[in-house]
Order: sequence, then C-alpha cells, then structure tokens
Amino acid sequence: MLKPSWTVRNIYLYLVCFTTLIMMVVGTVQAFDAAYGLVFPAPVRPEMFPEMFKEPYQPGKEAANLTPEEKAKEEVRAKANQEFQIKQNRYFATKRLFENGVLILVALPLYLYHWRLVKKSVEEEKQMKE
Repeated sequence: MLKPSWTVRNIYLYLVCFTTLIMMVVGTVQAFDAAYGLVFPAPVRPEMFPEMFKEPYQPGKEAANLTPEEKAKEEVRAKANQEFQIKQNRYFATKRLFENGVLILVALPLYLYHWRLVKKSVEEEKQMKE
C-alpha cells in the first residue's frame, strides 16, 4: 500500500473530508434527536413551568377564594398554556430536523467531491511511483 505524500493540497483535502464527515455525523445525530422529539414530545408539567400554572394575581382577593367561574377560566388558561407549549416544542423539533437535514445535504456532496480528489491524488502518486 502506497502512503500518500503530505503536500499542502493533500492536507487540505483530508481536512475538508474530516470536517465534512464530522458535520454529517453531528447533523445525523441531531436529526435523530429532533425526530425523537417530534414522535415523543417532552411532557409539560406544572413544576416545569410554574409561571404558566400559578394563580392569577388579584389585589385584595386570595387565590383560594376564587369563584367556580374564575377557577374554570384558570383551568382553561392552564390547558391553553400546555397546548401552546406542546405546539412550540413540536415547532422547534421540526425546525431542528430541517436544519440538520440541510446540514447533511450540504456536507455530503462536499465530502464526496473531496474524497474523490483524495483517491485520484493517491492513484496519481501510485502511477508515478511505478
């Protein structure tokens, strides 16, 4: 097996291949993470977002003294906040999935192009040595 010569050109080609390969690995891992977030969204619990589930401030009136209508309104508000959080999580997971898909689509052709140049360079060196 012929060892490649370490010219500036070959070092550049290997560095570009290494960098784009790392980009594809990171993009793939993050894309799978985003897809997992879409399929299994994070639960929204009151202890995670206490500001979404706290009783409203009403001067001179304690939260425990809310009328049934006010309590029903607060339950609707808490439910709406939960639904908003779920939609927001889904949006960001979809966005991350798209961004990482684009990262892979950009890095893959760059990697393939430069790797072909590396192979071509090695073959040329091999032919010159023979």
